[in-house]
Amino acid sequence: MAFPSRLALPPGTTVLRLQWFKVLLFVFYAVAVWYGAVRWRYNWRGFVWVTGGLVGVLAVIQFHVLLNAWTNYEIYLPVLQTLLWSYLGLVGLVGYFIACIPQARKAWCCEKCQYDLTGVPGFTEVCPECGKPIDGETAAAAEARSASIVSSPIPTGAPRKPRDMADLLDHSSLGRGGSATKESPAAAE
Repeated sequence: MAFPSRLALPPGTTVLRLQWFKVLLFVFYAVAVWYGAVRWRYNWRGFVWVTGGLVGVLAVIQFHVLLNAWTNYEIYLPVLQTLLWSYLGLVGLVGYFIACIPQARKAWCCEKCQYDLTGVPGFTEVCPECGKPIDGETAAAAEARSASIVSSPIPTGAPRKPRDMADLLDHSSLGRGGSATKESPAAAE
């Protein structure tokens, strides 16, 4: 049995073809919302980002409802409404879950307050910020990191004398006693 290559439709009927790039917009939108949640996780910005993404999906849902009303319900698609509400739930749940994940603690930071212990002079067993006892691994990581940081070069030669405006103008408004006078510099000499 041979199948026709094209579907036989009544004359005047238009076929809407599924355009894949429009379908992929929903995927890219979800990835963008989740990227912001990962970027600012465990921070208020991550929650605001996800909430903004959900407001965008709600705007699309509202536009679909208004579009149906504007066209006298000629293009009403209840399946699209169901998919959009499901999409809203998926983007929101995954986004808020990602935003709730705490960021990893760096090895050289305090476990309680996340204070950077690199280069803290003379800390022994207690964090200088919160007072929590520091374990040996954290202390070793902080010492290794402070040793790996390159210090600024030490200047060589004689130190420069500090310059002020009087040196630049080649005179001083200070009198002979070292205090300011009302006389001009020429009259003081």
